Amino acid sequence: MGFGLVALLRATWVAVIIPLVLASIPSSKLRSFQGAMSFGTKRGKTLQPSSSKLTVPHRFFSHFYMVSTMWTTLLLLATWTYSLATSPQASGEVSRLTVTIEHRYGVWSAVFLLLLMEVPVVRRLFE
Repeated sequence: MGFGLVALLRATWVAVIIPLVLASIPSSKLRSFQGAMSFGTKRGKTLQPSSSKLTVPHRFFSHFYMVSTMWTTLLLLATWTYSLATSPQASGEVSRLTVTIEHRYGVWSAVFLLLLMEVPVVRRLFE
């Protein structure tokens, strides 16, 4: 569970960061890509009236952050519970002690990444 979740979170992070980095490079070859990224991030005063069909009302943002907070919290709690169950301090079965250090590191990395995702989602929910 931990390794798959960490890999998924890393892939998501890379998929979001690479377009942002590419859009910030000042190059004439990337002008069309930068324009597409700029169009996708416009809202409010920077949005042209002709493209207002593609906008989402601001009242929908609260629903998005409520769902994302619940989902991220659920994933965080499930991963945290799993990481505690596989820790060597957990009393009980001998099979828990055979979990490798790399596996435990991967699980705790997933917990850390989910915490990093939880903080801005909760902050935006309370805004």
